[in-house]
Amino acid sequence: MPSVSVSWLTLSRLPRSLLFATAFGWILMAGSDDVPVMPALCLSGPFGQALVTRTAATLAGGDVIGIAVSWIAMLVAMMAPLLSAPLTHVYRQSLSHRRWRAIGLLLLGYAAVWIAAGGALIPIAVTIQASVYNLAFAPAILGCVIALIWQITPVKQLCLNACHRLPPLAAGGLRTDADDVLFGLSHARWCVGTCWALMLCTIMFRGPLHWAVMFAITLFLMFERSRAPRRPRWLAALVPTTSIFTRQTLFSRGAP
Repeated sequence: MPSVSVSWLTLSRLPRSLLFATAFGWILMAGSDDVPVMPALCLSGPFGQALVTRTAATLAGGDVIGIAVSWIAMLVAMMAPLLSAPLTHVYRQSLSHRRWRAIGLLLLGYAAVWIAAGGALIPIAVTIQASVYNLAFAPAILGCVIALIWQITPVKQLCLNACHRLPPLAAGGLRTDADDVLFGLSHARWCVGTCWALMLCTIMFRGPLHWAVMFAITLFLMFERSRAPRRPRWLAALVPTTSIFTRQTLFSRGAP
């Protein structure tokens, strides 16, 4: 089954709450900047000194609140479709009177890790743009190269496998709250390991291309997450394999 079809079918089967969250993230993205705007500086001297000066000036002149809102909106738009399995797991493992509390604690831990990751990825993106300031498409090309290199590493597949883990959760008491938060932190850690390079690639594009790349990567992440775990090795994350969604569909149809 083509990857786009799998992604689209997976999207169509998401709970409405996640669909609404994804749509809200896309709406919130409108009119926001993904990275700070780089000022036009006429610099001379060594390359390293100019790079540090341009990067520092860009970060200092950025709207911190606007950048944070843009990053959170991007996370909601792109990561919400990937949270169906962990949210369903927490919902089913929790007592009826505390299900929404459990979901909130999971999301709190998950968001904390991704917000911290944004605090690292955005300065990296600014530094890359500052290093190739005079070349229009160089940042986007470098972002794609970084994403491709990470995609073929065994660590990428290791992180992707870990995103399928659904640990047992305590039934009640403070241990339950701790388990929910720790599950959110752990799942986000592996999710960052899986997606950081693709997210960096996304924010390397500006203007209409940013939206197109963001949408394409969102579909790719959904397809990638639907694939069954496999042994970590070089190129493992790029080799086509049967998705979990496809296997479940074939099984439901009685296929051998």
